[in-house]
Amino acid sequence: MFLSIVIPVYNVEKYLEGCLKSILETNISDYEIIIVNDGSCDNSYAICREYKNTYNHIKLISQENGGLSNARNNGLKECTGEYVMFVDSDDCIDCKQLERFFAFMLKYEHSRTDIFMNDFYRTDQHGNIVQEIKMIKIEADNTYLSQFVSNHECYWNAWRGVYRLQYLRDNELWFKEGILFEDIDFTSRAMLAGGTIVFTHIPYYYYRLGRQGSIMNTMNYMRINSFIKVIKDTIHLVNIHNEEEYKLAMRNRLALEYIFSLTAIYEVEKQERKKTIKLLKESRDILLGCRGKVSLVNRVISLFGIQFTAFLLLQLKIIRRKVREWRKREKSTQESFQELQNRIL
Repeated sequence: MFLSIVIPVYNVEKYLEGCLKSILETNISDYEIIIVNDGSCDNSYAICREYKNTYNHIKLISQENGGLSNARNNGLKECTGEYVMFVDSDDCIDCKQLERFFAFMLKYEHSRTDIFMNDFYRTDQHGNIVQEIKMIKIEADNTYLSQFVSNHECYWNAWRGVYRLQYLRDNELWFKEGILFEDIDFTSRAMLAGGTIVFTHIPYYYYRLGRQGSIMNTMNYMRINSFIKVIKDTIHLVNIHNEEEYKLAMRNRLALEYIFSLTAIYEVEKQERKKTIKLLKESRDILLGCRGKVSLVNRVISLFGIQFTAFLLLQLKIIRRKVREWRKREKSTQESFQELQNRIL
């Protein structure tokens, strides 16, 4: 078996069939799908069971709710493929692109590549592409690792990578259970474990933005506290890594994520605001030793304080959102005008 695809499932009946169909439409062989139903309370398990009974290469694990990390880990234990990829059950795959990527991977079949990293698409709630995320300049060159982790986009989504299964097992690379933001921890450890990483520009993954009911859309003190802990633990891991340039790039990127989190001061409930400010102040050491924009923001905090800096960042965030919405409306207007012109002519 060449490829195992692990899909954790929890209360996603609205999206699950679309996810499974998008993979099953792929014209590739020598792969398996491992679905882990993580105690769903809706119709998700029935859908999983139906697909398992229809397709021989689908395995189904059903368990009590243990969280995303637990579901992924239990899926990993059942993998028999040389490589493993993760797909979130509310996302989709471009089957043609996956075929191209599969062929690309086969070229490296005898090179013992440990991780393949790829670009991806962001989609709206209806699956329409809103953005293609490109984080690297050239294919198959792991000297671009610093560039990859320096990008303002997240490098750590677990579904960004396809991993050699034995590499994960040899380095005991499992998802930490009982924490939030497990992808930051897992992907950072996987990239720092010394494996061979190959990059390519064959985006096959459709990441759905802003799913209603998703835990990623909520903001509270508990989530911020968990986030800060994961960032600190990951920075500690980065600090003992040998490659200086790579280490600084990754640390800078994690520190930048801390800066983005400052706006949470104005997004949490009012009764949680004071302890959120206190937490972020006490965690400011995350910025020490960083450079560029991170260093600049650190100086702004020194001058004006955490709360005022957070307010400025929030205003910038609002302005950027409005600019994106304006550009989207402008593009839609231009397309409508062009379509009208074509009809008239």
